[in-house]
Amino acid sequence: MLLDIAFLRMIFTTLFSSYSLSTLLILLCFFYFFYFVFYYLVPDTYRVVGYAFELVN
Repeated sequence: MLLDIAFLRMIFTTLFSSYSLSTLLILLCFFYFFYFVFYYLVPDTYRVVGYAFELVN
């Protein structure tokens, strides 16, 4: 039990000491998420809107 607590403390201290690295990784994850949204979901919505306009006209 004491070993587990020490291990968790070690993990937390390394995370907080390398704070800039963790924020950089989080920003990278957000970048990939927005890349996925804009390049895969936005063209699909444009296609759906185009089909809707074709159906209306």
